[in-house]
Amino acid sequence: MSNRKYCYQAFVILEAASPLRVGTGHREGIQDNPILRDAFQIPYIPATSLAGVLRHLHQEVEGKTTSTIFGSAANALESDKTGSRIEFSSMHLVLGQEASQWRVADGVKAIHELKAPLDQHYRTQFREHVRINHRGVADKENHGKFDSELLPKGSRFACQISFWPEQEDPAAWEEVLQLLQHPLFRLGAGSRKGFGQMKLVALYERQLDFSQEEDMDRYLQTSACLDKHPTALYNKRSLATLDYNELKHYQLQLEAEDFVLFGGDFNMEIFSDLLKKSDKELQKGALPDFSPKLENIIAWDGPRIQEKEVYLFPATSIKGAIAHRFVYHLRRLKEDYIDHQAESFEEEENQLSAIQNHLERLTDSAYAAGLEEIKADLEKLKEVERELVFLAEGLQSSVGGAYLEQAVKSLFGLAAKEGESGQEGQRGRLLLSDVFLTKDKVSKKIFNHVAIDRFTAGALDQALYSEEVLALKEGIRLDLYVEKAAFERDPLIQQAFEAALKDLVSGHLPLGGGVMRGHGRMKGEIQTTQA
Repeated sequence: MSNRKYCYQAFVILEAASPLRVGTGHREGIQDNPILRDAFQIPYIPATSLAGVLRHLHQEVEGKTTSTIFGSAANALESDKTGSRIEFSSMHLVLGQEASQWRVADGVKAIHELKAPLDQHYRTQFREHVRINHRGVADKENHGKFDSELLPKGSRFACQISFWPEQEDPAAWEEVLQLLQHPLFRLGAGSRKGFGQMKLVALYERQLDFSQEEDMDRYLQTSACLDKHPTALYNKRSLATLDYNELKHYQLQLEAEDFVLFGGDFNMEIFSDLLKKSDKELQKGALPDFSPKLENIIAWDGPRIQEKEVYLFPATSIKGAIAHRFVYHLRRLKEDYIDHQAESFEEEENQLSAIQNHLERLTDSAYAAGLEEIKADLEKLKEVERELVFLAEGLQSSVGGAYLEQAVKSLFGLAAKEGESGQEGQRGRLLLSDVFLTKDKVSKKIFNHVAIDRFTAGALDQALYSEEVLALKEGIRLDLYVEKAAFERDPLIQQAFEAALKDLVSGHLPLGGGVMRGHGRMKGEIQTTQA
């Protein structure tokens, strides 16, 4: 048994910079993806989730030293197997603005005292999802309509990390701490949908030598319970900002040229408020049929924790628009145009048909054709058939087939399919997050629409509707992080991706809904740096 003489410990406060989903992994009666809760029905993040994410990230960033810190993998050789030298506590919700006011939902007493304010401030959100099939409609056959329960942006968690090296190893400890502010550090599911981005709020650290009586006393005075953790026994510090060579950072500053609409579902709270108003008030401002998506976040910018209702621009909508334009530019760069393919294929078909007709005439003719002529026609027929097969394989392996699949998979990832004929999934290498806008940064406008009956010149039944759109008073910022491994396979992938971003900042790629009515056009600039 090794002698644990040295110990590095950190008390960490992390804040969700985007909504967070750490799910149970199974469905409940009215929820498709409920979040994980403890025995007191309070959301938390298990230590295994944090340990797994940091181990995987450390393996990608550092590589060689992962097994000495996090232990060896199960499939390692018997002589190479080592246990983990790092310990993580579960992550529990935090209340309180300053360090002296922090209360952590850990322990029976703390949970009993904090249950009511936690339920008040940490109200979960529900996000609707729909998977689109090849026809551009909801994939109802494969359960394409589902929802997710999320912890709101701004949720704060506390945890403790302990590292027990065989000898003093501050370099390895620093490697672990730096992972907490790495752009790829995300917790929970849906990290490529914009979920799980974490921000380091506070870090308290100490390095203990148990041969020193003072350090031993400091260790023994610290309770395992995170509530009212004695931060006075730690040293507050900040982490230096590093350059991450494995990432490429695209920062987009966008300003809307016109109105923007990222539609939401039916808002029952607004509808309930309208029911309480008088008929005159209802006539002044009726509930629009289409309204922007609203979501609650937690704000820590005041003396007390606040819950704010903000407008949401989902990362999935932005990512989907970029992905479709990426495919377009990839086809353009490969000079794979559908009209050229159709013309070439039609020409070969006509040539094959002419040769077949010629052979039939030779067979039905009253005179015996020369053997050499028949052989020449047969060889010509085989040659054309080979060209047709080559064309068919080319169409499948071109941008429209295997090449496209591999290119999209390398950048945007690919969902795994179950069953015998299923495909192996791959995590995407593009990260971005939801965009939130407070109500003071936008103004609203309601458009009324009507569909005209071409025979009566009147309104079609149930075709009179309205939509509420937003005019942005300020620009928005998009941060996209791409792992450079996505571009290593083919330089055209990077060219197509950057061309899609240029379309976005030049107004040629609108975002959101109603783009055919002029909504969603934006202009801006791109700044490209190493992350």
